[in-house]
Amino acid sequence: MVESTALKSWIPYDAKSQFPLENIPFGVFVNPKTQKARCCTRIGDTVIDLSELEHARLFDGPLFTVANDHYFCEDTLNKFAALGKAFRVEARVTLQRIFGVDG
Repeated sequence: MVESTALKSWIPYDAKSQFPLENIPFGVFVNPKTQKARCCTRIGDTVIDLSELEHARLFDGPLFTVANDHYFCEDTLNKFAALGKAFRVEARVTLQRIFGVDG
């Protein structure tokens, strides 16, 4: 018997979801309360406003800790994308930690 190495999240989602915890997409959505575009990610059918996590200082890895700007309070991902691969990897690892079963 092979044990599953899939990451487990405390956010429930269907096993056939295109957006499990291993596949952290980055996108933009319009917040229905504020009608403002915000950077987001998705786990299952749950959209996560990255600006809220950023304001709570949950992006606490070595790269984001020394960054002097807000990257997810924009209406596009351009500023974040310009940071490069290392920032994207750190953001994904942070999101997996936060939304993992022990997060």
